[in-house]
Formats: sequence, C-alpha cells, structure tokens
Amino acid sequence: MLVTGQPFPRNLSQFQAAFPDDAACRAWLASIRWAAGFACPGCGGRDGWVTARRGQMMCRACGRQVSVTSGTRLEHLRLPLTTLFWAAYLAVTLPGLNSVTLGRQFGLTSRQTAHRLLTTLRDAMATLPLSPLGGVIEADEMVVGGVTPGVRGWKVAGTAKRLVLVAAEQGTTRTRMVVIADRRGATLVPLLAQLVAPGSTVVTDGHSGYAGLPAAGFLWRRVPHPAGGLKRGGAGRATPAVDGAISRYKRWLLGTYNKPPADYAPYLGEFAFRSEFRRQPTTAFEALLGQLVG
Repeated sequence: MLVTGQPFPRNLSQFQAAFPDDAACRAWLASIRWAAGFACPGCGGRDGWVTARRGQMMCRACGRQVSVTSGTRLEHLRLPLTTLFWAAYLAVTLPGLNSVTLGRQFGLTSRQTAHRLLTTLRDAMATLPLSPLGGVIEADEMVVGGVTPGVRGWKVAGTAKRLVLVAAEQGTTRTRMVVIADRRGATLVPLLAQLVAPGSTVVTDGHSGYAGLPAAGFLWRRVPHPAGGLKRGGAGRATPAVDGAISRYKRWLLGTYNKPPADYAPYLGEFAFRSEFRRQPTTAFEALLGQLVG
C-alpha cells in the first residue's frame, strides 16, 4: 500500500506488487473517498460494512450497496481497477505517455479504450484545483495551434490558433496556462487574480494590458523589451521563466501527441498538473486518484 512519506515504487513492477488485484485497489480508493468515514449517498447513513461477495459498502440504515466508484468519474470506465491504477502510475511517472504507449503497455487491443482511459486521467489532472502561485510571478502570452497561412502575430480570430496566458513562478516549475479570448486588461488581470496569490509581484513585458495589476492588489514590475528587439541568446528577456515554460510545453506536446489538439484546455491543464508535482510522484498519484473519486 502507498503511504505518504514512504518511497514511491521505482518501476511498474514494484507498483504492481503493491496493487496486485482489484481488492487492493478498491480498499485504497475507499480510504481516499471515505477518509472522513462512510456516508451513504441514499440516506446519509454513516455506518456500514464491506460485503464479502462484491466488496461494496452496505449501508446499515437502508441496506443500499455502494461501490467505491459509484457516482465518480470511474463509474462507467468498465476496466479493472488494476488497469486504472497501473495507468495512473505511468501517467505520473512518464511525462510523454500517450494512448498508443498505454495500450501497448497493458495489452489493450482497442485504441479507443486506451484513449478513453488516458482522457479520464488527463481530465482529472486538468480539473484538479491547484493552489495559487506566489512570490515573484512572470506573466506573458503565447499563440498555439500551428501555422495559418497569411496570419501572423496575435491574430487568431477565424483560425485554429489560440491565445494562451502563461504564468510561471520564479524559482520553481509551477506553471499555469489558460486559453484567453484576447490580450486586453479586462481579460488578463481578473484571470491572474485567480491564478496568483494577492500581494505577489508580477513581472511582465511592456504590454499595457497588465496596467491594472496594482489596482488588483499586486506589485507590478514592467520590463519593456530592449530597443531594437530581443537578441539571440535571450539577453534582456522580461520573462525568462515563462519563456522556458512555453518551450517545455511545446516540446512536450509535440513529442507526446504529435499534432495540435482540437481542444487545448485539457492539455494545458495536464501540463500545469505536471509542473505542480514535478519530482513528487506520491503526491501526484494521490492527488490524481483523489480527483477521480472526489
């Protein structure tokens, strides 16, 4: 069993030894879902026991049997819990996991099944509430979606391209990326107020869309690009942490999924999740499974 503070399994074989069957997986999920004690979704009863035949919780008050996955994202997955757990292990330890790799690893003959499983994991990563960034934060925008003939710069209307706000915490890998409609202050400042802790210092380039940051409770450090534009090598960049995060995101997306997605939000959320729990596999695994049954 995984216990916070204990060494995380170094490979899939060790992890499979910790979760060899569905019973072990079900017991661990129950400890996460009902950490504060069992609560019957039918009558609200707090007392129950595990049935021997199906491993479900039987409510003592109304007799209802409750599966640990009922009413959660896992309810209709139709896969053994061991497959889910082993896939979650790979998801938090392999940054480049895609449905093809996942299907080959576990012998899933249907690519649709592998895709559905990975989508379930990705959506849980993307929707996990993350704590606000703090300290010194860099903010900038990027365009994603490939090249559109005749369209350059920030123009994305009517194309497959998207504008994305990127916020990166200096000194860590913590990053937030969110699709935005435009680069106006009415869009940028309220969104940063959701992503960044009040009182933090926000560093940006010379874009005037961030001028409302002081009124929103932030310290604003504006670093305009040097005259004549940026030079090769990155000297004079206002937001090097953001630039690094953007570079890592684009390499990760291209290397993992090979083509631009139709909907960027889940992939941006997955990248933020990975940036949050980098080198913290135990915390990442517990957070991911907790989100799936939360």
